[in-house]
Amino acid sequence: MTEPRQPSRRDFLAAAGTGLAGIAAGSMRVALREESPLDDQLLYVGTYTDAKRSDGIYLLRMDPRTGQLRAVGSVDAGPNPSFLALHRNGRLLYAVNEVEQGAVGAFAIAAETGALTRLNQMGITVHRSQAATIQENIALLASKSLPVLTVQGCCGGHSKDGGCAH
Repeated sequence: MTEPRQPSRRDFLAAAGTGLAGIAAGSMRVALREESPLDDQLLYVGTYTDAKRSDGIYLLRMDPRTGQLRAVGSVDAGPNPSFLALHRNGRLLYAVNEVEQGAVGAFAIAAETGALTRLNQMGITVHRSQAATIQENIALLASKSLPVLTVQGCCGGHSKDGGCAH
């Protein structure tokens, strides 16, 4: 993890506004520093990245009494790790990279700090169903005839030139 950078209000709003933003891990009840009360909650925020900001997952600490957020750290999780999922055991975080050829990354969560360590990352390819039955679609996939579903093919507004239309 890199040293925390205090994000501007604009950075934070851009990060939080990505939708599928944060996962509260408050039940872990871990302290990051001596001054952090044990009842503070950890939030992992997945964001869209660009050339200026490559760290896509931010770790924040939230005071549940005041709602105040404090940046704790960040990690480079690849491009656009905008969807996060916390494993039910609280020790793993999964991040989906929202790009043309997507990927899913797995991160270990340090018990004492909440810091993330990349364990693995795998690319994913999604295919568009073409046939009426599952068996027919499997046969098309086996013959390499099933088209790849692209981001542009999902929604009329997803493209390099436009935003989402849904």
